[in-house]
Amino acid sequence: MNERIWPVELLPKPISKLSDPNPKYPAKAVILAEGHWRDGFAKTGHGLLIHGRRYEIVAVIDSTLKGRDAGEVIGIGKKGVPIVSSLKDALKFSPDALIIGVATIGGYLPEGYREVVEEALRKGLDVVSGLHYFLSEDPKLRRLAKRSSVKIIDVRKPPPELKVLDESGWSVDKPIITVVGSDCEVGKRTTEIELAIAAEEEGIEVGWIATGQTGILIGAEEGVVCDRLPSDFVAGEIERRIVRLREKGKELIVTATQGGILHPAYGQVGLGILYGSYPDVIIYAYAPRFFRKGFKTFKVPEIEVELNMIRRLLINSLGYDVPLTGISVNAKGLTNKEFLRLKEELESRYEVPVVDVLKEGARKLLEHSLRVIKKGTPKAEYREYVLKSLKG
Repeated sequence: MNERIWPVELLPKPISKLSDPNPKYPAKAVILAEGHWRDGFAKTGHGLLIHGRRYEIVAVIDSTLKGRDAGEVIGIGKKGVPIVSSLKDALKFSPDALIIGVATIGGYLPEGYREVVEEALRKGLDVVSGLHYFLSEDPKLRRLAKRSSVKIIDVRKPPPELKVLDESGWSVDKPIITVVGSDCEVGKRTTEIELAIAAEEEGIEVGWIATGQTGILIGAEEGVVCDRLPSDFVAGEIERRIVRLREKGKELIVTATQGGILHPAYGQVGLGILYGSYPDVIIYAYAPRFFRKGFKTFKVPEIEVELNMIRRLLINSLGYDVPLTGISVNAKGLTNKEFLRLKEELESRYEVPVVDVLKEGARKLLEHSLRVIKKGTPKAEYREYVLKSLKG
């Protein structure tokens, strides 16, 4: 593979808008999620099933759930996508690619997956992975891919040329919504995409920036897997993409951070995204839990603590305050009564819409955000002040 080619360039180009109720897909794929389709490790596969536009998902491999509908298992309703027990069964649906559907902590390839990958390559399927472990650098897998004239696409590989933050983001004079969150797997990407869908339905030219492998696989127009970048370049690569979207004529830009700003393991990635996105407003994605996902001792901070920290960081770095315009609740595990109680409490405390975007969509979040932006945000005031100062 040409080392100057970013793996994302090898993915099929999405040909449908996110809001298209009858999408057309450029390729078919089967998701490998053996042993994990029901749990959070398969969030990449879940995202592709819910929102994907690069691939039509024709089957999911997880022998522990053989015969069930992939959508029903994860609580999004029947999708007509069967769960099968093996690649042999999945081949009956004529896929073009095998996608590694899990996002393991540390990005390793789970035990038993390698054999399936090897067989997929022998059978003439492209193999697509968002793991930190790069399949394309494995000598045996490379030989198998070459022999079958197929591609191994490691989406997490960074672009060949990187940039640091250079203030070019101040040239972007269109509103930017950044989704932040309390933890991993709380619905930041889902909220971001649902905002884009709501904007498309309103006829707004919206651009959304993927900050992780799942968003890129889904079909973001712009994106980079931030947790694989050297830390110096995270903010600059997000800044590069908001400038690009403005140059493409987008009227609204949406993105999302990674993890939580105060997360001991991943907070540095989210902070870089926050700085590089120059948000006008923020939406907070929240899941009611005490300990962080995948950790036994790291505590999830109170909403107020994290929001105050974000505001203080932006005031003292970018130079302006940023209003909260909505809260997206991951209601998985909550009864309807518990969700409604939480919704009422949060709406009373923060005076913003609180929604479960998987059930309600993000229209209320978008409408309130646009109302706040229209009235004038602290960023708009500070930007005007800065530009006047520079001219002076």
